[in-house]
Amino acid sequence: MAVARCLRDPPHSAGRVADSVILDRSPHRIPDSPVDERAPDSGLMNFRAQYSGSFVRYTVVMDAPTYAVTADPLLKLTGLQSDHVGPVDLELAPGALLLIAGPSGAGKSLLLRAIADLDPHRGQVWLAGQPRATIPPALWRRQVGYLPADPVWWADTVDEHLTGVQDDWLQQLGFTPEVRQWEVERLSSGERQRLALARMLGNGPRVLLLDEATANLDPENTLRMEALVMGYVREREAGAIWVSHDHEQRDRLGGRLLMMDQGRLADPAMASRS
Repeated sequence: MAVARCLRDPPHSAGRVADSVILDRSPHRIPDSPVDERAPDSGLMNFRAQYSGSFVRYTVVMDAPTYAVTADPLLKLTGLQSDHVGPVDLELAPGALLLIAGPSGAGKSLLLRAIADLDPHRGQVWLAGQPRATIPPALWRRQVGYLPADPVWWADTVDEHLTGVQDDWLQQLGFTPEVRQWEVERLSSGERQRLALARMLGNGPRVLLLDEATANLDPENTLRMEALVMGYVREREAGAIWVSHDHEQRDRLGGRLLMMDQGRLADPAMASRS
């Protein structure tokens, strides 16, 4: 019998499911590899209707406000460390959001950069069961997108950076399609930040690494970026790791919260019980 690991994210607002839901039935033939068996939709009701009969065990993973179904983690870290971070062991399910907070200098950005393969490090990283060592670096950085607080722009016009970007995403971020024709040098820091998110999504990443992604934004545009990220995660069954110092933002987004200090991650709920 194929058995999936139960991945649990505690709820952070009223009205959410307080626990993971285990579905033990499926009318379909049980695959040799459970990672190949995916629900046709990330909604809980669709999955429950689709799977009702036999012996495969899956987990519905709670995220705010979405659900994703997984037999294996989307992203897995084992013993990931650099000179100032780790070792870190971590699993991220499809459709899940992980929030990381902690003091300045704790290693949050260094952790994201190590996951993105931008800094030297040791340890193992897998994407949907595939070792990073087997994926070319350029492809890895498209599949595991990193958005820093101060993104870099290299060409003269905005459109040169927006390959694969949907006009709908631009509109959700408060732009008209004409923004493609703008010169990069005329962009404010906030406009660069919002457009850098669209640029990253244009690569079709499966994992989003967001490093204080809304630090330069006013409240309205912060909400725009949050909505686009969470919509992308829900629709694509992607995963997101979001570093944020803003406790109000963390409360809005929900998801699982981990604290980082001196390069180590800890679950604040577990720490409070120890």
